[in-house]
Amino acid sequence: MKKFYCIILGLVAGIVLFLPLYAQNDRQDLHQRYEDMLTAYSHGNRDPEFLKTFALVAQSAKHHDIANDAAKEYLRTLAKDAISTKPTVDFLEHVTGNTADVGFEVLYRNSADIDKVQGEGFAEREVDQLIRDTDELLRHTQLSPFASLASQATVAEPDWNSIQEKLAHKYDEITASRTVLEAKALWYAGMKKWQEFTTSALSFVRTYGPSESNLKINDSCWNIFLHSMDKEELTAAAIWIQGSFDHNLDADYSDVLFDTYANLQYKAGNKDEAIRSETKAIEADKALIEKYGDKAIRNLPSHTFPAELTYHQQALEKMKHDEPTWTTN
Repeated sequence: MKKFYCIILGLVAGIVLFLPLYAQNDRQDLHQRYEDMLTAYSHGNRDPEFLKTFALVAQSAKHHDIANDAAKEYLRTLAKDAISTKPTVDFLEHVTGNTADVGFEVLYRNSADIDKVQGEGFAEREVDQLIRDTDELLRHTQLSPFASLASQATVAEPDWNSIQEKLAHKYDEITASRTVLEAKALWYAGMKKWQEFTTSALSFVRTYGPSESNLKINDSCWNIFLHSMDKEELTAAAIWIQGSFDHNLDADYSDVLFDTYANLQYKAGNKDEAIRSETKAIEADKALIEKYGDKAIRNLPSHTFPAELTYHQQALEKMKHDEPTWTTN
């Protein structure tokens, strides 16, 4: 038995030592490919397929400006009606990293045509995220997930009105309003200002609809459930998450969505509807256990579908006996 373990440990050690070497060789291959293609590009190669591939390689090699230049030249070779096709949009997703890139301009100017191919709200979600993550007016409002509460306490609230006014001048009033409202909700969540978060998140959904949000629906609605005692807010959040049931509901996530919806309805005083939805969550758990067994789920090693099933069964029992499913202090 000891010999067996020694063999296993030896194999594991070999794999661990090999992985960094493999990654290094992979990076060297990418760098060499980029250098070879850059030479061809510098010597005048403007074949459309070459430009497309070169832009992708340059982006992977973290030469973003070169990638953007190649992407621009590639787009010039396309017919106008090819700009909004799925292959082109998929390509632009890979080479677009900020609002200065040509891909952002295409998404911003052709949102209606792109949505016909990629689905309702796709272009606006992409545009909003690029503005929020890379535009200097909004980028500084993002809080580090590693910041302590003590350090966050000293953070001054951004001047949202000023930011929105400048963004409206830079883009348009609707885009400015939408991106700022979403950024506010994310900022308040990061600062643990739950009332302000709830107000901003629900205002966003009422104004622009759930399908156009980069806010994570389940996370947002669960935070509203945990921190709000207002029946209207809880009901509004339930309606928000209910909308996700009609928009390509991912079966692997249906259990948590049904559970969040059930808890919102229960806290809002709608016991019968809550029990119906929590029962659906349990049925979804059983189907997922049959599909996946007890493997870890959702990238959380300690998270399993059997554990989810137990949690949801406990919640259902609390609902049936009129016990709170939330922490009371």
